[in-house]
Amino acid sequence: AITACGNAEQWRASLCLFREKLQTRWTPTLDAYGATLAALSAAGQWTMATELLEEMLQKRLAPNTFCFVSAVRACARSSQWRHGFAVMEQMQQTNLAPNLLIVNTLLATLGRAQHWARAISFLSEVMHGFAGIEPEVPSVNAVITACTAGQQWARALELFDGISNSTLRPNEFSLSAALSACERGQQWQRALGVLQLGSLGRIEIDTVTQTAGIAACGSGQEWARSLLLLTQCTEREGEIATLATFSAAVQACRQGMQWAQAMGVLDEVRRVRLSPDIAFYTAVVGACEVDGRWTHALQLFDTMGSCGSSMDVQAFDATMGVCSMSQEWARALQIFAQLIQSGHAPGIGVYNAALAACERAGRAQEALELWDRMPKFGLSPDQVSFGMTMHACSQGGWWQEALLLFAELCSRQLEPTLGDHECAMTALAESSNWEEVLDKLSGLRENYGPLPRCVAHNAAIAACCRSENWAMGLALMDDMRLQDLAPDVASYTNVLGAMQRRDLIVTESGPTRSLPDGAREKK
Repeated sequence: AITACGNAEQWRASLCLFREKLQTRWTPTLDAYGATLAALSAAGQWTMATELLEEMLQKRLAPNTFCFVSAVRACARSSQWRHGFAVMEQMQQTNLAPNLLIVNTLLATLGRAQHWARAISFLSEVMHGFAGIEPEVPSVNAVITACTAGQQWARALELFDGISNSTLRPNEFSLSAALSACERGQQWQRALGVLQLGSLGRIEIDTVTQTAGIAACGSGQEWARSLLLLTQCTEREGEIATLATFSAAVQACRQGMQWAQAMGVLDEVRRVRLSPDIAFYTAVVGACEVDGRWTHALQLFDTMGSCGSSMDVQAFDATMGVCSMSQEWARALQIFAQLIQSGHAPGIGVYNAALAACERAGRAQEALELWDRMPKFGLSPDQVSFGMTMHACSQGGWWQEALLLFAELCSRQLEPTLGDHECAMTALAESSNWEEVLDKLSGLRENYGPLPRCVAHNAAIAACCRSENWAMGLALMDDMRLQDLAPDVASYTNVLGAMQRRDLIVTESGPTRSLPDGAREKK
């Protein structure tokens, strides 16, 4: 009866029957304990399973290997790897040797818990004769998975190479695990080598393995190879590509910013009558970002809304990103409003995407309105939030607000970027306080060394020229040349404007001598 309840996934009934029987004069048998442990193991009830095992030991009813295996599996199903090892130690204390099933179970548990170092250490013990066990491929596969999950892709590939060059024969799970490691490490060439090794070793390259190969090539920006592997998968006789396979290919297109190819994968999915999910559509939308295909993105966004599944935050975020890159700030904010109306709580990443749309279009008022609403959603601005809002204010002519935001950014002990400093200098230049701007320029050069672009110098030149200090503007341009930083059109325009306001004559031998064509037109 206990076993029957366990097979029916009724662990409470199994335990109840066992405890009720104990209240009689019945002496529990090893089989009864084993059946109850098996029911608890299947349900992942590790606390009760280990307590029951301890009860057996206290009653000097020696548990057999089956009982220990059940207790270890109960711990494994709840990711309690430390307790699983403790059970194995109890087993050894009873002079029972752990078997390969216990070893593989513990290694797999370590893999899921991302304890790659402990997994490698334990595998090394097994390789050197732990409990007289001969390791098998599943043991190594579990450790490869643990290393990959722990961002140790190089160690994972070393382990794969180790079994490939040993008497152990890799299987399809070995290939998938190694390909996942290649994906994490963006090792697309190694991924192709793993697939070739599988073919030469006559290992079945199933859809799961092929999908892992497609994903690995995609992570290495090899979208064309990903699509080639997809084609091979769909043309292979008896092979049916799954949505996961197509999803890996469309993610490769997204990472390679190949919107047309991503749309082509979507068409193929529809042709084979698979139903794309929200994540699939989101990947296609993301691929539209680079070429500003915001109309395509909005069409896909509308399709997502009618496909029967509720859209997640990532879908809104991706669509907002495309609109933002296309300077369609109003549409981006409309999508943000839809996100709020749908009941989703925006995270700081999505909020920053909305601010980025305002920043790219110089919409200071809209950016500040978003800024003021952040506390309503329980959000605190990060460095990116400050930077986006500052730039929106600076570009929109709200230089006082930009300076206030910069002061608040520094007061919160957040680290301003070079772009934030440049934005503050540009805003400060509007106040014509050229001495303070020059002090900031000097401070930037001390902290960053030679500056990589003209923005900070141009802000200083603009501040000097607004104060009619055109001579200092010329001196700053000479200073730029000494730093191998070529003055741009804005540099010349500010100086020329100040000189013309003073009715000074500008000759070809003066500052216009090296004017670029664009600056000559402005003159």
